[in-house]
Amino acid sequence: MSKLKNTDFQGYGSVLEHQKQQKHRNKKNQLFKKNYTPFPATKKTSSKDDITNPNRHKLGTFSGCFIPTILNIVSILMFLRFGHIISLLGISGTFLILIISYVIDMLTTLSISAIVTNGVVPGGGVYVIICRSLGIEFGGGIGIVFFLGQILNSGMNCVGVYEPIFYNFKDILFKWFLIKDGFWFNSMLLFACFAVCMVGSGVVSQLGNLLASLLSLAIVSIPITSIFMKEKHIDDKLIFTGASWETFGLNFWPDWELLALNKTETINSLFGLFFCATAGIFSGAGMSSELRKPSKSIPKGTIYGLLVTFSCYAVVILSMGSSIPRNVMFSDLQVVQKTNLFPFIIIIGELATSIFSIIVGLIGSGYVLDAISKDEILPGLKKIKLHEKKNLSLFIAYFLTQLCLFSDVNNIANFVTMSFLMTFIVTNLACFLLEVSAAPNFRPSFKWFNRYTCLLGGSLSILAMFVVDGFQALTIMSLLVILMLLIHYTVPPKFFGDVSQNLIYHQVRKYLLKIRINDNIKYWRPQILLVINNPKHEKNWRLMNFCNDLKKSGLYILGHIMVKPEDDDSLKIESDIFKEYDEEVFKWEKIRDMANLKAFIQVSIANSVQWGIRNLYLGSGLGGMKPNITIIGLIGENNMIRKDLKLELNDSGSLDCKEWVRVVEDLSLMKSNIAIAKGFKSIYIPKKNLSNKINVKKYIDLYPIQMSNSKRTYNFDTYTLIMQLGALLKTVPHWNETHILRCVTFVEYEYERLDEYKKLNELLTILRIECEVMVLCLQDFDTYNGVVKGDPLNKKKIDEFLSDDPWWNELTNIRNTLHFTERRHSFSDDNNNNNSNNKNTSNTTTTTNKTKAKGINIGSSYKRLNSLNKYSVSLDYRLPIASDSSNNIMNLDLENSDGTSFDNISVSSKATLQDYINKKFKPNNTDQNSINNSINPVFSSDQLPKTQVLEASSGQAPTLGFVDESNAARTEIITKHKKANMLLQPAISPRQNSVQTDYLNNLSFNMLPRNIQFLILNDIFLTISPESITNLIFTTLPLPEPNTFKDKTLSKKYVEDLNIWLMDDKVDYGKKMPAALLINSQSMTVTTAL
Repeated sequence: MSKLKNTDFQGYGSVLEHQKQQKHRNKKNQLFKKNYTPFPATKKTSSKDDITNPNRHKLGTFSGCFIPTILNIVSILMFLRFGHIISLLGISGTFLILIISYVIDMLTTLSISAIVTNGVVPGGGVYVIICRSLGIEFGGGIGIVFFLGQILNSGMNCVGVYEPIFYNFKDILFKWFLIKDGFWFNSMLLFACFAVCMVGSGVVSQLGNLLASLLSLAIVSIPITSIFMKEKHIDDKLIFTGASWETFGLNFWPDWELLALNKTETINSLFGLFFCATAGIFSGAGMSSELRKPSKSIPKGTIYGLLVTFSCYAVVILSMGSSIPRNVMFSDLQVVQKTNLFPFIIIIGELATSIFSIIVGLIGSGYVLDAISKDEILPGLKKIKLHEKKNLSLFIAYFLTQLCLFSDVNNIANFVTMSFLMTFIVTNLACFLLEVSAAPNFRPSFKWFNRYTCLLGGSLSILAMFVVDGFQALTIMSLLVILMLLIHYTVPPKFFGDVSQNLIYHQVRKYLLKIRINDNIKYWRPQILLVINNPKHEKNWRLMNFCNDLKKSGLYILGHIMVKPEDDDSLKIESDIFKEYDEEVFKWEKIRDMANLKAFIQVSIANSVQWGIRNLYLGSGLGGMKPNITIIGLIGENNMIRKDLKLELNDSGSLDCKEWVRVVEDLSLMKSNIAIAKGFKSIYIPKKNLSNKINVKKYIDLYPIQMSNSKRTYNFDTYTLIMQLGALLKTVPHWNETHILRCVTFVEYEYERLDEYKKLNELLTILRIECEVMVLCLQDFDTYNGVVKGDPLNKKKIDEFLSDDPWWNELTNIRNTLHFTERRHSFSDDNNNNNSNNKNTSNTTTTTNKTKAKGINIGSSYKRLNSLNKYSVSLDYRLPIASDSSNNIMNLDLENSDGTSFDNISVSSKATLQDYINKKFKPNNTDQNSINNSINPVFSSDQLPKTQVLEASSGQAPTLGFVDESNAARTEIITKHKKANMLLQPAISPRQNSVQTDYLNNLSFNMLPRNIQFLILNDIFLTISPESITNLIFTTLPLPEPNTFKDKTLSKKYVEDLNIWLMDDKVDYGKKMPAALLINSQSMTVTTAL
């Protein structure tokens, strides 16, 4: 209880403290308010009187936007066609069309107001509004359509004026005025309007004010007449009843029978005709270059104009519908003038609205043409430069309107309506996209709109187009699409900051967060990071273009490194580095555009190339779009310079062997698929969208070579990635037209070819890759026979490259030292001594001395054999030791090749030298004296393992792979051949008898050092795939052993071996190596999943 009271007391104290602080703050605020003097309210200054406004001498809202909107919306159709429409649709139907038309107009006006209040509005009217919002394609296409619609509308107004003139003044007009339905009269009226336009906007404004006053009188006279005028008869026919509920009731509903009898007009056509009389809402926007404050005047003037004209139309419809009989309105188009108290005022009103519509149409279309010319979206206008020649655009608009008068303008009236509706659609679309894209800088001061008003306005406009005429709607839309495509492919990009970029950004960000391309192998695609130094080098330029084709709609990043060592004093100010970086990015973007590459540019600043490549790989891409293949060039290749590139680019500098090998090891540690390019200075890149006519197609050769691995884990990923990239390149149309895909593998023995061919075809079938298949036998190549079999025919070439190779020298010495016939006799004598129990030691000594006298040094020969084993090569030299029933032992006391003594090792009669060597030197020797890291075999000639499809796999799990088969089948075949006394490696050298062949029986491609394997592969490539028939080779890249980069000798050896592999023929200069891409994969890229 005491605790509770204590708690209550503490809460009460805190409340008192809070009240005390609040009183203190109130006192301070009151004191601040007493000392603070607010600014007095200032009177708003008109833009006309604002001396800071450079456009203060231009037109204001009333004369520049409000009056043109009224004069352009109130059409002559109100005087000539409203009675006819009311007679067919009734007052209710006409009001329905009026409301629908004005809803579309008002919604579109809200969209226009939002766009123009979001910044400064230049001249050009609706074209500029749409072009700066939706881009040059939409803006240019709709600008041309709107321009043609304005021209035709001006022609229609000229023709419309002639009708009341002819009705009232046909008796006093010259006869030549009446020729061709008043063509000359219309032409003179058009020229007069053109002359007024040429004078200037000030005269047009004053004339507009005058014509607006006359039009107002004409409109006001209609309700006054219906109220104050009594019944009127002409020839005993009642044509006017005055305002009457009876007439109103008779005219209220549509006359369906009259509509059915009238086959020339339908509700759809009447709606199109009526809408044309309400669609002039762009007249204010068309005058934007003549307004003091366009962003303020256009919304206010257009909205007020719509409200006024809607009221006028509503009053006219009610007045006519309640005072004129239906049959009179249907048959007499001049009924408004005939039934008016002041007929002459009606004529003036008709002339006023028509003349000003012609003037506004000419001016508006001239401004649009000026803006189109300034943006250079039409090739012809680009040279003329209309915007730099005063009034030339206005003259062209006048000339085109004059041409319209030669045609029947009434037949193209619907095109005018369609052009306006199409403009409405695109305007609403522009505002809708700006709103939904949530661009931070889209903050219009006009707030009376939202995305729903824009969407509703656009939807109603589309519906109205198809209501009027579906065929014409599709025609005008097709015309717009054609214009957009024409502009897209012929006009250089314009940097207007259109909304499409904002929408693309919005969608890309959204889907980048969702992309999970690595979750399933079937969506794998090459995402290439090409690390390039200088594009001026011919090989780099062609490599960039090649990767552009290889990417197959995937990611392509051009990576470049700016090397800036920390101790570099050339840049005294650190900001200079970033300035140079910006310049470098700009130059690379220019090169990308020059080469038409679909690539991103990524420039890295680092103190070394190694760190630069690490930064490029780890920092390139975004989300799921990260590079999965890194392509670099092989060092030690000569460069040709392209003279057409004048840009001075930052050079990353050259790498030595250690640095380059470290880059390869780093990429491997970062789990990147690696591709090394060689020889691309001579590759043929077929041109896109051009006829690539060649007499003979060249090959794209795939050499998926198996890697040598004691663990027997097959390099399935690399094997299939080579096939995958070749197949992808073949899907590119211009590569498919000029190349043939071929897959080449090899085996060591002829009997293995058929089985290899079947397995390779099975794998290609599973992968759905179509290509030619070639299976080679290594015994058909001179270099292989010279190394493995000792064939002297190619020995000179081999000695040239392997003169300093210790393995080759040891093998050559053994072949030159061992004389097999003499050794056989020596061994026979030795055997006889062992079988004779009564021989003493002196006889054995005599035999040994005799052997030495004959030149046979068994210890020296064994030492050389042991040296070969130190280089990880096993030779199965079988000792011809006679059988001994007592299992006597022969003791050999040999010396190691480095001079040290071997231990005494007992070799039984069944033992072989192979057993002896294996006891002393194991494969993959890690002894310090061994150089296995540089000469261990890296490739295997074993048959392709069988491919197994894993049906239960999905996602990232492999769906196929190689089966780890045992070599039992191969061993069985070899045993069968041996039992049949068949030689797997037949003697081909005159010096090489069958005994020597048997001794060297286990020497194979799989046991050869790396550099000798590369030399054999070089012979294969130059024989099967020379540059004359092959354009490109994809093959396997053997990675260096871990930490090779730490040893300069090993690094240099690795690079030299790769260059030996891919070198041109040194004897036959006609044999050149084609471009090659060496590939190593660390991820699965193929699948059989659906």
